[in-house]
Amino acid sequence: MISKLHLKRFIAFIFLFILPVISISTESAAEEFRSKKVWLKSESSVITGSAEGESLILTLYGKPKHEFIIAKSFETPPFSANKRELQIDQNAEIVSRGTISKEGTAEVEVFLSAPFPKNLLFQAAVFKDKDGNFKGEIRYSDPVSVAVLSTMLNELQSDSASQERSACPDGWLNLGPSCLDPQRGSPASIGYAINDCYARKARICSEQDLTFACLNRTELSFDFPDSLGLWTGDADWVWWNDNRFKVAYGVFIRRGNTCTGPPYRFSTNPKPVMISGLSNGPYSYYCCRASNQ
Repeated sequence: MISKLHLKRFIAFIFLFILPVISISTESAAEEFRSKKVWLKSESSVITGSAEGESLILTLYGKPKHEFIIAKSFETPPFSANKRELQIDQNAEIVSRGTISKEGTAEVEVFLSAPFPKNLLFQAAVFKDKDGNFKGEIRYSDPVSVAVLSTMLNELQSDSASQERSACPDGWLNLGPSCLDPQRGSPASIGYAINDCYARKARICSEQDLTFACLNRTELSFDFPDSLGLWTGDADWVWWNDNRFKVAYGVFIRRGNTCTGPPYRFSTNPKPVMISGLSNGPYSYYCCRASNQ
């Protein structure tokens, strides 16, 4: 059982430590709520964007009997963060103005006409108005984003059609799932080759890419170099000549009419189309990227 002394100590602990923390937390939450002051929400986060136009319901929560302005824009928020002067973005448009009710809300119906952008931004500014002059600080809501479905679909269809028309960048060879830049890189280290291909938004052509290009060089009208080492970007541990394992990178070499094999690593006639090279090389390379088909 708890003695009276322990019970008194427990009650004292609550009054000294627990209740002040609860009070501080409650005050912090209330202060946080008071600091926000303005909240704008949309009935829907997506509209279809019909050619006839659409209506959208916006609900504003703010200080009762204060004036408000709601504006819309496309890319940047309609208002700046200036608390002393109402500054509206040059590309923004005021869609409603009025007075917040004594309950602290205002419901606004906004008619939106075509043509529509892909995304609409709505924002509210709330202020005290006296004789047409601002009084005190201007409070702003966070911007509310509304997506326009029809415009987004049109863009996706347009992008898809564009990709179908051009599977590869101009001048690149279409290998089916990938595109090959015929501008061969000069002999260099593997690091240099990776950086160069990434700068072209591509990667070093893989063994599969090079094998396909080698096998189909006539059909592709591609002058695939003979007896020239080409980085493939693949890495592995290889037992080297000095009897140590080292990190080595794959190198593809066309051997005349041979683009695959042979099955034996130490074959001499023909020689293997795949060898290994240390990172400093130097070997040439081609850059490849995924096609749009």
